[in-house]
Amino acid sequence: MKVLAKIGAFLILFVVFLVIRFPYDSLVERAVRQAELATNATILYRPSSAGPFGVKVKDLSITLSSGTSLSFDTARIFPTRGGLRATAYQGENEMKVNFSGASLQVELNDIKVKTGTDVLSGETVATGEINYAVRTREGGGTLRLVIPDVGALLPLPVGKAEMGSTFVIRNVGTPELPRTGVSAEIKLLGGNNNASANGTVTIEGQPPPQPPLLSGNLRYEFQNRRGSVRLSGTWDKPATQIIPR
Repeated sequence: MKVLAKIGAFLILFVVFLVIRFPYDSLVERAVRQAELATNATILYRPSSAGPFGVKVKDLSITLSSGTSLSFDTARIFPTRGGLRATAYQGENEMKVNFSGASLQVELNDIKVKTGTDVLSGETVATGEINYAVRTREGGGTLRLVIPDVGALLPLPVGKAEMGSTFVIRNVGTPELPRTGVSAEIKLLGGNNNASANGTVTIEGQPPPQPPLLSGNLRYEFQNRRGSVRLSGTWDKPATQIIPR
């Protein structure tokens, strides 16, 4: 019995040693770089600690190819077979990510986003879900945005607004030159409920370093005015034309 006890104790210590020495941080780093390649995003962070319950990081920042960026105080990242799972925190609000290598799911809960464009001015707060198939470059989801200033999206003195959207992600490129486009059906309400707009906005990726193309048409009502807004140009330099009715 003493021999069995010693063997059991040795096995326990050996397992504990493997758990402690397992390269969790290296696996997470590899999965993060894989996610960067799949999404054309830039992901930066400072490792804090690593163990069987994941890798804790600080100062996580994610910048998309469009210039849109998200920043988080802390995050916990778990390596998985072929990818990673992560929960990132902005104060009490969180973003959850599940990346398998073949697919990406993102859940946002009141997350502050810097859009990197005058289409939506200021720091926008986003809530919603995104689903994306890496190989086909297709997907979709829903988003609710709280916008401090609608900016060029609706160039009227509306101020703060809320916008809901259902969007579709599609592949607009070729195998040799992959590109992604997003088409969104949006509804906007702002100006103390004195302004509303709805329509379609399309963003189409271009070969780097060119910014994504922007197009769209929105019907609006503001106070006693009605008309439409045509969007064109690029994501970072939008152009708008108001057509009164």
